[in-house]
Parts: sequence; structure tokens; C-alpha cells
Amino acid sequence: MISPADTARNYRELLDINRLITSSLESGVVLATVTRYAATLLRAEAAALLLREEETLRGAATHHVPGDARELEVPLGPGVMERIRDIGRAAGLEGCVGVPLVLRAETIGILAVFRRDTGTGTAEDEELLSVLADQAAVALENARIYRQLQTQTQALQESETRFRLAFDEAPIGVALVGLDGRFLRVNNVLCEMVGYSREELTGLTFPAITHPDDVDTDVALARKLARGEIPRYQLGKRYLRKDGAVVDTLLSVALVRAPDGAPLYYVSQIEDVTERKRMEEELRRSEAQFRGLMEGLPDGVFIHRGERVAYANRALSSLLGYGDPAALTGRAISELYPPDDLAAVLERAGALRSGLASPPRELRMLHRDGSVRDVETTALQVHFEEQLGIIVIVRDLAERKVAEREREEAYRRLRVIIDLSPVGIVLAADERHWDGNVRARQLLGHPAGLSVDVSRYAGEWLDAEEKPLAFEELPVVRALRGDQLEGVEMRLRRPDGRLVPLLVSSALIPGAGGTPPGAVVIFEDISAIKDLERLRIEWSAVVAHDLRQPLSSIEMYARLIARQVAAEPALRHRAQQISGLVRRLNRMVQDLVDFTRLEARQLSLNRQPVELVQLIEQAMERMELEVPERPLQLRVHGAPARVDADADRIAQVMENLLTNAIKYGDPGTPIRVAVEVGAGQVSVSVTNQGPGIPPEQMPYLFGRFQRARDVERRGAKGLGLGLYITRALIEAHHGRIVAERVPEGAMTFRFTLPLARPAEQLAGPEQQSH
Repeated sequence: MISPADTARNYRELLDINRLITSSLESGVVLATVTRYAATLLRAEAAALLLREEETLRGAATHHVPGDARELEVPLGPGVMERIRDIGRAAGLEGCVGVPLVLRAETIGILAVFRRDTGTGTAEDEELLSVLADQAAVALENARIYRQLQTQTQALQESETRFRLAFDEAPIGVALVGLDGRFLRVNNVLCEMVGYSREELTGLTFPAITHPDDVDTDVALARKLARGEIPRYQLGKRYLRKDGAVVDTLLSVALVRAPDGAPLYYVSQIEDVTERKRMEEELRRSEAQFRGLMEGLPDGVFIHRGERVAYANRALSSLLGYGDPAALTGRAISELYPPDDLAAVLERAGALRSGLASPPRELRMLHRDGSVRDVETTALQVHFEEQLGIIVIVRDLAERKVAEREREEAYRRLRVIIDLSPVGIVLAADERHWDGNVRARQLLGHPAGLSVDVSRYAGEWLDAEEKPLAFEELPVVRALRGDQLEGVEMRLRRPDGRLVPLLVSSALIPGAGGTPPGAVVIFEDISAIKDLERLRIEWSAVVAHDLRQPLSSIEMYARLIARQVAAEPALRHRAQQISGLVRRLNRMVQDLVDFTRLEARQLSLNRQPVELVQLIEQAMERMELEVPERPLQLRVHGAPARVDADADRIAQVMENLLTNAIKYGDPGTPIRVAVEVGAGQVSVSVTNQGPGIPPEQMPYLFGRFQRARDVERRGAKGLGLGLYITRALIEAHHGRIVAERVPEGAMTFRFTLPLARPAEQLAGPEQQSH
């Protein structure tokens, strides 16, 4: 029996517990507090609170009960308290008092305490525990309501945040507009669009920034919306920026109403379509230009979407006999092609739609009268009138077919002419295969009608000195490489072993697109010419021998006469004149002989190391004996010059240049000879003072039989072969000679020769023919 004092104390504790659990809005705190104070209040060793989850009681909080509270699980139904008592027995506690937690007449759980002594407790224990259970049920409900309010508050805050972000960060302009037309709230995009700040814009009405021509329409639609006559409206509208510029927009407006249906405010979405309108205008202009371009093309053009023609130009309608392009629009493309070609057309269209390329293709198209036209078509996938389509460019091949037939006929005629040509002509597409005319096959021993690998002839072609040519030096190979040959003498070893002299020319064949289609080689058998040259050389040698014999006799007699009449100056002078004429005739005969040998490439050189300065000095001494009245000056710069040369031929060069200077120089003026030794070569110049050579004659100085125009007036004699022979001799020594007009009336002839290498200085004479 509990005393009144204990009862009073218990209820005071219950009030304290009630203040604790009702002051907390966290369910976890409530549960822990209730179980702890239940054990304390009923002087029990342990306590547990289980809450209902469907048809099961699951531990929510425990006090001094071993294990995790959530692991406690008791099925609802008969014997439920006995199963709860088993929880205490597992901890060695036999006594148990348990009461239900009831909320709005529904059991939501059980609160139980466990003691060591057996029994179910007193009535006072159950009453205290019931009061505590009721307090716990109310506190748990308060915590649930608090959590629900928290969740709703958070959801509201999140909704407000989403609205603010959606409003303020929208990619288009957004505004809340009052029923009086005043802006209530605006976002950043709208401010940027019209050039006003938020503060400025919220102090204005929408008509104040609307283009005057659009105000009435916008206001009328807004009133209809407020009256409920329309659910919403959309309007293409112009706003006026703060700086006066006009902004094209697309305005969409809806109305927000109160729960009773009363209108509250407008929600406006404003999209800047200035750029879109500009692009649409450009697109219209582009399409107009496209149509103008298509109509100006000489080729036919049509566009089809699916299997229907969407557009055709006038050139195509004329080609197919329709006259008006509109007559083609809407027709099925199957009406434009013969059945045999239609499958290829549809296959190409499918490939283009799949993103594959389609090369130009020759097809046939149907004329309106049923006849067929040969055409070349090129197709591409394009956007036309904002839809994908296929544009087909049609080129009439009628003229091309005629041109091809004419070209084939011209080729046949040209082939006949080439085959009948008396010279060999070879056409080569590449370095490995070539073909030639009848004469070329005869000379090459090539079977008719076959293309032959060029490498077969490596070693059978020889240069003019009969040295075999490597593969890369063959005329065809050189021509394909871009080297042009013109009148080059070569030899060809025929299958029978006979060497045939040829005059060869070759070049790339110009291509229409800049890419050459191949090369051409033309070669002529010059055996007959060579025989004539040989006869000419032999004849020249006989003539030279026959002329030199009487000239030698005349010179000998002239010298005898000069000695016998030494006391008579006049007669002695005449005898010396005869000797001079004889020497000049001898030089002319030698020039003719050298010219003949040069033309026949049979001029031989006896090359060996020579002291060039010493050779020049000897030539100048001989010239001073013949023409003592003309002073000769020699100037040498650099080390001694040793060259690999034919001494007689270089002496001949010097005599020709000195003689030339004496002929055309002013009488009494010195002739200056300069020798300069440089890197790998020596330069020799001969300069005379005089009227010089006219500029227009300079390019022809070294030609055959070329003489100055005033040569007869100046009394100079000769055949005009001296400089021609001089250049040939210098080039045969791998040198170079040029003529230079020097200021103040001087003329200089300058030639260079390569210096002898150490190995050449020790070598013996070398015979060469040129």
C-alpha cells in the first residue's frame, strides 16, 4: 500500500516528466526520457517502449535492456504481454508491468518496466505507468506534428527558392504585372532587354515602354484575359528601350487568380526575337538569292523532298520540254527518269539521307515528248524552305557527246599522222610503260601494238660519246621528271647490235588541269647526216691540206723576198704584208676546220695540267710580235693558277680574244688582260677601249658567222667564227665565257676555268672529243 506522501511525490515527478517530454520536439529525446523515468518512477531495473509498425511491435527505446532496441520485435495478437515479459526474463527480470500507448483511441505502442521480483505490479503502478504512457503518446504526436511542420516549411522554402531562381534566372524576360499595368516584379533578362534597372522598371507600366503602334492591341488582350474571355494570349510586340532602340519580342501572358476566381496579377514571358527576325530575314533574302542564282545557271537544277519535286529552275524545264518550271513542281521523280535509271536515282537519294557522299553520275532523263536526254547529275542533301531535301544539278551531255565523238575522230586522225611520221614518236604515261608509232617501233625493235617497260632500254641508250645511260637518264624518264630535251644527240643500240645515231627531243605533255598526262619523246635517225658530216670533215681536211701547201710556199717565198730586198723598205714592207695575209688565211682555214669538227662533235682535247699564267704570257708575246703598235698589259691576282686543259686550245682562245680586241679596239689604246684566282676556279678577262658593241648585238656575239655591223668600215677581216669557236672550247673545258659592256666605251670578254685538283696535277694527258 502506497502512502499519500508517496502518491503526492509520484505525481510531482509525473509533472516534472511531463514538462521534460512536452518541452522537447525530438521524438528520440521523448522516447529516451520516458523509458528512463518509467524505470525510476516505478523503481524497476529496466524499461522498454515498443511502437506499432503495422502488425508488429518494434523496440523504439530501452533502459538497461541488453542489446539494440531496434532488434526487439513482438508480433501483435493474443499473448502479446507474455512475449513482452520474455524480454525481461532474458535479462533475468521476472516481474513486468506493461500498459498501452493510446492516441485518438488507437493503440500505437506499449510501455513496459521490468523488475527482479515476480508479479505484474500493483494497481497504483499501472496507473502511474498509464499516466506516463499517455504523456508519452501526446509528446510523440507533438514531435510528429513538429516534424511535419518542418518538412512543409522546408518544402515551402525550397518552392520559393525554385520560383525565385526560375523567375530571376530565366533565359527570357519574365514579369509580374498588376491589373493596373504596373510592373510588380521583373527579372534580370527583362531589365537587360529594355535597358532599365529593376527599380526603374517597377515604377513603370507596360504601355510606357511599348511601341505606340502595339499598345492598343496589348491592352485590349489584357482586358479580355482579366474578364475571362480568353485563357491566355501571345503577341508579337515591340518594346522601346531606354536608349530609344526598338526590341522585337514574342510576348506570352497568363493570369493568376485567387481561390475565389478574382484576378490577382498577370505573368508575362517576353522573348527577344530580334536576332531570330534578323535570321529569318536573312533566310528569306538567302532563299531569294538562291532562287535567283538557280535561275541564272545554265545547268538544270531541281530539288525533291521524298519522291516529289519541290523546286525546278527554268534551265531544267527547258531541257525536259516543260517550258514553265511550275509544271515540274509536285511531279514524282519517277516521271523524270526511265525505269532502268530510277533504281539508281532512289539508291543515291537513300545514300545521301544516310550521310554518304555521291559522286557525279551519268544518267538519262525523260523529255516531255518521251525521248531520252543524256545528262550528268550531281546530288547533295540541303535544307530548303526549312526542310531537308536533295538538290540535283543536271548538265546536258548532248554537246559533250558530240565533242567526245569529234575528239575520238581527231585522235584517230592524229594517230594516223603520227604513225606515218618519218621520225620516231613515243608517248609515255609513266616511267614504266610507253608506246610509239611505227617508225619508233622500227628503230627500237619494238613489236607492234605492245606497251613496253621503259627499264628494258636501260643500257641500250647511249650518249653522244657512246657511254650507256642509266635508267634515270633515259629521255622518257627525264621528260616525266620535268627535264626538257631539245635536239640532244644520242645513240641507240638496236637488237642486231648496230649503233644508230639519233637526234632526241622530249618534254612533258601539258595537261588541262595543270597535271601533265605524260611525256612525248621524238627521235630521228641521223645516220645519213652523220655520213654527210663525215664526208664534210674528210673534204675539209683535204681542202685544208691542199690550201695549206701553197700557202706555206707563198709564205716561204715572201720571207725570202723580204730578206733579199731588206735594203729596199717599200719592197720589204710588201713582202711582210704578203706574210701577214698568208697567216690570216691559215687562221681562217683552221677556223673552218675547227668549226666543222665542232659541228660534228669530233673536236678532240689533249688535257693535262697547265700553268695558265705562263700560257697567257706566251700568247701575248706572240701577239706583240705581230702587232707591236698595240700595248698589251697583264695583271695577276692570287696564287699561281694551274688548270687541267689543252694548252694549244687555251692558247687559241687567248689569240682569238686578243685578235678580237685589236680588231675592234681604238688604235693605240692598251689591251688589258687580268687573271684572278678564286675558290675552285680562275677568271681571265680581256678588255679593250673602243666604241663597244651595240646592246642589240650582244645576244648574238657567240653565234656562228656573226660579225659586228661596222666591221667592214673598220677594216676588220674574218669569217665570224672566232667567238663561236672560243665559247665551244671554253665550255668543252667545263668553263663559261661572257661579254660585258664596261662604262666609258670599254668591252670585256671574261672566261672562267676550273682549277686543277691535286689528283689531276699528277695525272697524265687525257684525250677527249667534243
